[in-house]
Amino acid sequence: MQISSILFKARFDVVACATAAEGLALLKLAPRSALVVDFHLADMGGVDFVRICLEQELLSATIMTASESEISNAVQALRQGVSDFLPQPYDHRLAQSLRRALREYDFQNTPDSGVCAAGKQSKPTVMTTFLDKLNQDHVHMAQLLDLLAAQLTLLRDPDGEPDYRLMQDIAYYFICFPDSVHHRAEDAVFRALEEKSPSQRKRIEALRLEHVELAEMGQEFNLLLEGVCSGHVVTRDKIVSAGENFLERQRRHMDTEEGEIFVIAKAYLNDEIVAAFASIHAEVQGPLFGTDTRDSFNRLRQAIMEKA
Repeated sequence: MQISSILFKARFDVVACATAAEGLALLKLAPRSALVVDFHLADMGGVDFVRICLEQELLSATIMTASESEISNAVQALRQGVSDFLPQPYDHRLAQSLRRALREYDFQNTPDSGVCAAGKQSKPTVMTTFLDKLNQDHVHMAQLLDLLAAQLTLLRDPDGEPDYRLMQDIAYYFICFPDSVHHRAEDAVFRALEEKSPSQRKRIEALRLEHVELAEMGQEFNLLLEGVCSGHVVTRDKIVSAGENFLERQRRHMDTEEGEIFVIAKAYLNDEIVAAFASIHAEVQGPLFGTDTRDSFNRLRQAIMEKA
């Protein structure tokens, strides 16, 4: 399936360009929220195109597509400012990757002052502040999932040298925060939304069940990695299978929450409703960028900084 067709189906507003020159001309006239760039363009390399966009301040959230054999070029592309490097076949992962890139780009480029790009002051409400915190948690989780994806790529390569300790740190983080804290905050939103919009109960119940299943998957993945780090024999294929399932389910789950449930929550919930549970959850800061000094979290912070 063509890239444009996949993104149209995922409800993105898409403008397709046949060449890099055409793309640059379009961006100068009307900057886009995100770019999907192929590694090989008709008139120049994709990495060169991204470099020019960066130099001319045209770059936004960007993912690069390529064949499986070109994965080795991912590091060069990522250093140029690309958010993600997606091998073929694209399928639903393309839309997921683009949403993730947009989420991270928006988070990194939003001033702490609350002043938007147009210069207008936006006054935060209890509800928007709470949902923004959940989205911020997702940004941090997505960064860790990107690190995990890179390690799984190394793991699939017979000559690759993955960092098993880093992968275990990632799995441990999901046990300590998303499973134990973040999902409880989301469950509070779910309960309030069920009362205000009963038609959403079936969808919400599915997401609530996914919280339980994701926690179980994370525990199993962590045990596998704990075994490897303790010197036990665990096949690469087994770790790859468990890691890919965990990665895919986490990304799908966050995409559904952001693309559907959080949007509905903004429509149906108000400050009075959210205030009833926001005070319980809003002050709980994720350990990744908080004051937690455990070695595993320090290693994750360092890995994210190095990737950036």
